Amino acid sequence: MFKPALICTAVFCGLAALPPRAAAQDLPEAMISPQVEALVATTVEEGDQLAGVTGYAVDADKDGDPDLIVEVASNPIGGNAVWVNTYILRNTAGVYEVAAPLDVNGFISAVRLDGDVVTITSTTYLDGDARCCPSGTEIKAFALR
Repeated sequence: MFKPALICTAVFCGLAALPPRAAAQDLPEAMISPQVEALVATTVEEGDQLAGVTGYAVDADKDGDPDLIVEVASNPIGGNAVWVNTYILRNTAGVYEVAAPLDVNGFISAVRLDGDVVTITSTTYLDGDARCCPSGTEIKAFALR
């Protein structure tokens, strides 16, 4: 079974990360199909509602079918909080399934592919941050195996 492995993590407090290697490529946001939206809606907790889905295409299992890294935002029905979960969806001949959750904190701001490593940059809360305004940046790298 495909399972991405977390290989490193870093939290930066206003510092710039080292520049990526030249072979790396930033992954643009992918179009989210109704099928994918319906699938990720099943991951939302009871009493919550789907608030949005953002995806990035990557052939994680090297089978020629584009898999997806998806960020799923949900909120309590009638509430104003937002929960964010990140998953990798495996695509087998055009049919997606949730393959594994990814340990990403906060909203994704960038996804970069470098060989078999996907690096996800996200905004995160630091001690003392107001709920409106996360000021930290977290970078996590996952090996695609």
